[in-house]
Amino acid sequence: STSSSSSVISNTQLYDPSMKNQLTNWEENGVRVMLDSLRRFSNDRYLQAMGCWAMVNAALYPSLKSGLTRLGGVYAVTNAMMLHPNAEAVQFRGLFALINLVIPERDSNNERSGSSIHSHVYQIARLTILAMKNFHTNKSILNRGCLVLRNLSLTPSFVKILGRTPGCVDMLLHCRQICPRDALVQRSARTIMVMIQRATEKEQLTTMKNNAHDRHSFTLTQPFPVPSREAVDRSTSTTPTLSLGESQQKR
Repeated sequence: STSSSSSVISNTQLYDPSMKNQLTNWEENGVRVMLDSLRRFSNDRYLQAMGCWAMVNAALYPSLKSGLTRLGGVYAVTNAMMLHPNAEAVQFRGLFALINLVIPERDSNNERSGSSIHSHVYQIARLTILAMKNFHTNKSILNRGCLVLRNLSLTPSFVKILGRTPGCVDMLLHCRQICPRDALVQRSARTIMVMIQRATEKEQLTTMKNNAHDRHSFTLTQPFPVPSREAVDRSTSTTPTLSLGESQQKR
């Protein structure tokens, strides 16, 4: 039995460097079991907190992070935060897990892409701000919340969503006031607000250009007025017509 056990172990490769962005069968099964437990015991705040804590560490590995986002890890975290808004451990660990999960991947052009979480962005932003609001004196939660929002802002298209999320800018200002010595909070909050301001100004400028273009197009497409038959008759009747003989007499 010892030889059979050793052969099984030798033939089971737990980590293959060539598959660093792919889940092994064991890893995927582990992720599925964890997410299934979070789904079936969604009312157990202790289990939800521990599940979020497990995802904090799992998301540090590219293959596990990819599997978590593909199999519903982001949904599991946001669902836990939504069901237990007043559980400090759930909110803290949920935010901690999201910090790593929302970091955008690099696409084929080596540009940051947040396509894997695009459908969850508004929910993530809303729940993050809600957690920061409910625990507005907890500097650890404020710190983690700022990092979640900062990592979301790394994807340019998400900045507009942050700007439209109610209370986002107000909460960032609150964080800067409550955490004056936290350099990470100060830098993250300021950077996000600057990005939101620039995105808003750019959007307003685009809207103004589009409105001006629409007005210009409307003017050019207006048909020239066609005079009515009566107007034509009146204009011709008032014009003096001289015969050849009359013109010679006037000369």
